[in-house]
Amino acid sequence: MWTTTPSIIEKEHPVDRFALHYVPQTHWHIWHALWFWAMGIGSGIFCLRQFFGISGGGLFLGMNAIDIVGLVLVAVGGLILILDLGKPFRFFNSLLKPKNAWISRGAISDFAFLALVVLYVLPGLIPSLPWTDAVFLQADIVSRIFIVLAVFFAIVIMIYPGFVLFYSRNIPFWNSIFTPILFFEYALTSSFGLIGWMVTANGEALPSSFYIAFIVTLCITLVSVLVYLFERNSVQNPCIKASINCLLKGKASGWFWFSQIVGSLLPIAMLAAMLTNSIFPASSMMWIGVCTVLGSFTFRYSQLLAGLRVSPLV
Repeated sequence: MWTTTPSIIEKEHPVDRFALHYVPQTHWHIWHALWFWAMGIGSGIFCLRQFFGISGGGLFLGMNAIDIVGLVLVAVGGLILILDLGKPFRFFNSLLKPKNAWISRGAISDFAFLALVVLYVLPGLIPSLPWTDAVFLQADIVSRIFIVLAVFFAIVIMIYPGFVLFYSRNIPFWNSIFTPILFFEYALTSSFGLIGWMVTANGEALPSSFYIAFIVTLCITLVSVLVYLFERNSVQNPCIKASINCLLKGKASGWFWFSQIVGSLLPIAMLAAMLTNSIFPASSMMWIGVCTVLGSFTFRYSQLLAGLRVSPLV
């Protein structure tokens, strides 16, 4: 008389309901990638300016423009961090656990870096102050103390987002020492690019050592990505393999391949041509700067998109 169609539940095998699935993490988004990128490049350009003794790049209200851009970028990253933590008390609480949490170490480093660099650049605005805003080798003892401390906190800023992801145990793809290493390396490559762009756009020349260090850093970063993927794949974890597939062929692939081709391979080829011919056109350096800055951001975002976790019920 009556014919019945089996329901979905009746047709489903019980084992399927409890099978392990790999789903994207939902905590880290594009704003977090912007936070990681802004803080990494903002702190990185300060370090590189001191390392190479770069006095150019333009001025803003008498202060070096590279330092001012660095301050703005780190401040933007800090603002995103505060907004991400939400409630003010939660933010202040995050500052009280530096022994246990990298997010706390990072937040402290952010504010220490901002305070130190503000003090360091002030003589450009207020010349009567009893210290200078010269680069390290030309600076007085007070300025050198500011620089050394600021560089220390800058290095923490460049590397701590990678450690935050590293300790996210429910995302096995990130549980590799190469995660913080790559975050540090991409902070450097984008910092090279931004400084190169600012100095050449201002009509000034860069030392040849800058170009050599730039291409070496790009090559090391490219190799680190390959080693990272090989190391993660060798773990033989199905969730990690799903993340790698997402990174290379899935949702994150466009961002990842952009970071490798446009953000690394193209700048390496252009820098190699410039060094081979001993000709350093400003336009080429500016394009390299744009490519590496964008590549740094897209790599970070691809990492977040490829972060998969295990979920038994979907």
